[in-house]
Amino acid sequence: MKKNNAFTLAEVLITLGIIGIVAAMTLPVLVGHYKKKEYTARLKKFNSMMSQAIQLSEAVNGDAKYWTHTNGAHADENGNGVYDPVKGPKYTYEFIMKYIAPYIKYTRIEQSVIPDYTGETMVAIYFADGSIAYTKSAGCIDFNLDVNGPNKPNKRDYDTFAFVICPWSSSYYFDHKLKKWGTLCDNPSRNDREALIQAKKCGVRILELSNWEFTDDYPFKI
Repeated sequence: MKKNNAFTLAEVLITLGIIGIVAAMTLPVLVGHYKKKEYTARLKKFNSMMSQAIQLSEAVNGDAKYWTHTNGAHADENGNGVYDPVKGPKYTYEFIMKYIAPYIKYTRIEQSVIPDYTGETMVAIYFADGSIAYTKSAGCIDFNLDVNGPNKPNKRDYDTFAFVICPWSSSYYFDHKLKKWGTLCDNPSRNDREALIQAKKCGVRILELSNWEFTDDYPFKI
C-alpha cells in the first residue's frame, strides 16, 4: 500500500486562514511604514527645493526682504482676518510667477483652487511626485504642502504641512532675523520638540526638528 502525503482540504483551509490573519495584522503596519517614508521623502524634497529656489531668485531679484508682495487678507467689521477670494489669489499668483516659479520644477500652476479642507481660494502648484502646494499671500507667503495630493484625509499635520516665506517678519516666525523660509509654527515653543509633542502643536515643526522622520512619538498618527 502506498501512503498518500497530500494535504487534506481542511488543512489547506486552516493554513490559508492563518496566512490571512497574519497578513491582516502586518499589512497595515507595512503600509503605514511605506507611507511615512514616502511623506518624509516628499517633505525633504520640497523643503530643499524651496530653499534653493529662494537663493537662486535672490541672485536675480535681490534680497527677498525687498521683494514686492501684497497682502490678500483684510480685516472685517469685527477685526477678523478675511482672505479676499479674488484679489488674494491674484496677488499670490503674481508673486509665485515672478519670484518662485522660474526656479522650481513643477507640472502646472493654477491660480484659483479651493482645497476642501480650507475653503479659501488659493494658488495650487502641482509637482511630478503627486504632491500639491496650496499657496496664499497674506502677511507672508503661506504654503500648505499636501504630500498625497487630493487623497484623504487632507488634514493639517497628517498629510498637509505648513511652510512660509517670510523675510519681512523672520524674527517672529523663525526666531532668526536672517531666515527667510521655513516651517510655519507660531507657537512660543517652536524650538522645543518635546514641548510641541506634549501640546500636540505644529506637527511640521516637530518633523523638521526630527530630520523629517515620523518618529514613534510623533503625535499625529499617519
